[in-house]
Amino acid sequence: MYENSGIQGSLAETGWNGEHRTKNRWKTIGKILLLTGAVAGAVLLGKWALHFDAGAYTQAVLDAAYRDERENYQKLTGNSDADVEKLFQKNLDATMDEFQTIKLSEAQEENYRALFQDILKQVRYTVGEVTAQKGGNYAVQVEVEPMTLFDDTYDAFQNQAESYARKVTDEVLNGGQMPEEQEIQSQVYQIYYDVLRDALDSGVKYGKAQIVTLHVNRKKDGGYEIPENDITALNEKLISREKLE
Repeated sequence: MYENSGIQGSLAETGWNGEHRTKNRWKTIGKILLLTGAVAGAVLLGKWALHFDAGAYTQAVLDAAYRDERENYQKLTGNSDADVEKLFQKNLDATMDEFQTIKLSEAQEENYRALFQDILKQVRYTVGEVTAQKGGNYAVQVEVEPMTLFDDTYDAFQNQAESYARKVTDEVLNGGQMPEEQEIQSQVYQIYYDVLRDALDSGVKYGKAQIVTLHVNRKKDGGYEIPENDITALNEKLISREKLE
């Protein structure tokens, strides 16, 4: 593939390899969804127990977690706007900590943070039928249309990353200096950001709708919560990753 195996190895070690890095970034973005959903779903609603609407609660939790729409969530929980904002931002902070070992520039970190927020806000779900169960619990059906952003951009990122690798290889073989590891990683992550951002801004596509059941369980203290494993199951359906498995 390349004339100099030493250069090829250095590039692979420093992160130009598209398939490896694409899958790692999916795991990071998946973690964003898990954190925001799980934390929001654990908020109690004790004072609303007598007139509890499981469908409205589920809608409010999902809207606050994914779309950063806070009004209904505030009304149900009694939390202030600042408190709900802190929940949303805290989870994004936790996810951005994953990038510390990559040493992105400050501008890249800000760009990725904004990208993650925009991705979350465009996930598509519809809260449907609610079924009462024993013990004051509920089962809520949520129709999910999986976003295909990562499947749709996979090949484009692979091609651009490989093009960058060939460019660096050619420059080095012609007497140029091998870029530092940080520079290579930064460039690869810039390529990945640009591909995702362009696709997101051009209009996101969605796959065939699927049904996920979320359980809204009553706690001993009278409050309600959505179990973390249900949120995890929902997250796995919100964004398609067929090409990343």
